[in-house]
Amino acid sequence: MAILLDKALWLPSFHLADSCVGGRAKKESSMKSSLALAVLLGLSMSLAASATTAVTKFASGTDKWGYTAVQNGGSASIVNLLGAGGNLESAAPLGKDAAYLVTNGTDQSKAEVGINHDFGLLKNAISTINLSYNYYKTLVPGGNASAAPTLKLGIWTGTTTQYLVYEPYWNTQGNPPTGAWQAMSINGTTGSGADGSGGWWTTGMFGQPSGAGGPPVRSLAEWNTLFMQNSSYANAVDSPTRKVAGDIVYLGIGIGTYNRSTSVYFDDVHANVNEFNETYDFQTVPEPLTMIALFGAIGAVGTYVRRRQARA
Repeated sequence: MAILLDKALWLPSFHLADSCVGGRAKKESSMKSSLALAVLLGLSMSLAASATTAVTKFASGTDKWGYTAVQNGGSASIVNLLGAGGNLESAAPLGKDAAYLVTNGTDQSKAEVGINHDFGLLKNAISTINLSYNYYKTLVPGGNASAAPTLKLGIWTGTTTQYLVYEPYWNTQGNPPTGAWQAMSINGTTGSGADGSGGWWTTGMFGQPSGAGGPPVRSLAEWNTLFMQNSSYANAVDSPTRKVAGDIVYLGIGIGTYNRSTSVYFDDVHANVNEFNETYDFQTVPEPLTMIALFGAIGAVGTYVRRRQARA
């Protein structure tokens, strides 16, 4: 993470100390405070601009990435890519770690992880929603050529959670490629046109039947138009204290059933949904770069001030 310091915040303090001829101790103290404030302000601005959360393990509970559907020989883990070689290591989107999903040679094997969170109403997010992730698929002999990590949004119907599923197979020309990182970026109109050539399929909700893994495949905006025909969806009002019909309550990435012998990596998952704006970096070990930069900057301020005092 880059630490940004605005030079305009620094220069006045330097000029003040260099131009004064009296009251040096008072002005040195003022300069020290100004420099420290500039460092902390610059750091806070950088943190605000880059809300990246490190995920070092899959845990249970709300607002945490966890195992949500890992079964029948499937597995999910966070791995280090050092020594992997090739595009997998050299083009990894965020450092040298990634989440890793595997299914075995049976149809019921599944590997999915995700986060349970109230992201707000789907209908309120359509015009501004932005989702993205990067994935890498390994070529496995006998594996399902059409398989790749899918992105799932869980939608509360008022009684249960159903899903909208974004599957790379329906959004690329041919089978998902192997041997190279792929970047997926999705907004409210991605996949417009109910022709199976892009977008999301649904497990069935608000009067729309399940696509059972395929068409109709539509954009979020198109699904929203159809869901609005259902009164419970159309009349729902967002609530900060409880789930209501149409709330997005889950975000997940996984390999579903009937995707035999699949081996994939993913990282750099970004979700901008209503008031939620977060990027997830999957790491085997935390990277405390922010704290290192903070301590380094404070140390630099102290060293500068001591040198100025020594010359006084």
